[in-house]
Amino acid sequence: MGSKTIAPFMSTKCHAHTDETDICRWTTVGKEALDNESNGFGVVMMGGGEGSRLGCKGPKGLFVVDRKTNLFDVHMEKLKQLKGRVKALIYLFFMTSAFTREKTEDFVKEFFGTRKVTDYCTDYEIIVQGNMPILDLEGNTIGDFNSPNGNGGVYIPLREAAHFSKCQYFNLFSVDNIAATFFEESILGCMIDQKYDVLNQAVNPNKGEKVGAFTFRDDQSVVIEEYDPSSGMVDTKDVMGNICNHMLTGEFIKSIDVSKMEIHKAEKSPKEGMEGHSKIVKQELFVFDCFDQSNRVGVYCVDRETHFVPLKSEADVKPMKTWFLNSGIFSNKLLED
Repeated sequence: MGSKTIAPFMSTKCHAHTDETDICRWTTVGKEALDNESNGFGVVMMGGGEGSRLGCKGPKGLFVVDRKTNLFDVHMEKLKQLKGRVKALIYLFFMTSAFTREKTEDFVKEFFGTRKVTDYCTDYEIIVQGNMPILDLEGNTIGDFNSPNGNGGVYIPLREAAHFSKCQYFNLFSVDNIAATFFEESILGCMIDQKYDVLNQAVNPNKGEKVGAFTFRDDQSVVIEEYDPSSGMVDTKDVMGNICNHMLTGEFIKSIDVSKMEIHKAEKSPKEGMEGHSKIVKQELFVFDCFDQSNRVGVYCVDRETHFVPLKSEADVKPMKTWFLNSGIFSNKLLED
């Protein structure tokens, strides 16, 4: 897939080298919002993808990080810590797909079978993204085969969720980033203070790294689906890596016209039962494809080591496990059990 520019945003700002005074103010604003008992915040764990390439049967969230601890467990512990220090209402939304729903539901049932829901969140829901038909190279459907419609499929089931209307802000993140944070006080405070509809976490790309990215032109922010430094399309110093961690207001999510979101197509190897096809085409929506529907979108630069440790291939397993062991996110006792 080559570098592809999505529609520019209107009037945005990158908070990459912000004055400490701003950060302190934003931290205060964020803390006050989280300490307000009448406020509602939605944590959206996007985990509809399968972990088959990593030898994990079922959703990626079940990938084992350390002995009995999986990615779901790590994010749940972070959620518990958030819930324990705030007074606001915290709602959890597990986004899954038709292909991973059963095992996700099994995890949730077992997890809360021995734990109090209210230690982790006010309440939770499982939402299911939609599917899109699988095509052949000529654009024809292949029987009844379909696949999940991408992380951009989150908006419709989220809006239909029972607890959606109870939340003013939502933090969407990918389950395969073990270091993902949600509702950090300074980032939430920036979102509120700057009156953004969307605020994206981003990191400085490594030298030569191909990444999904944000860049900036004429006081406008532009999403690049995949940025290739060798292309020369954008000066590298003007690029911030997209880590799929997005804070959005509930009002903006309600306003999104999903029909205007681009459908992305990618060639893949055929599945069992698709004999006669050398390649197939999967279709999906990307979560950021609707951001151009707002004129209040920002980018907040975070530290890669503490915020972005993704699990995309076997090469990522060791860094992920190293992060986990160094994070201290669980007590030593739990690690020994």
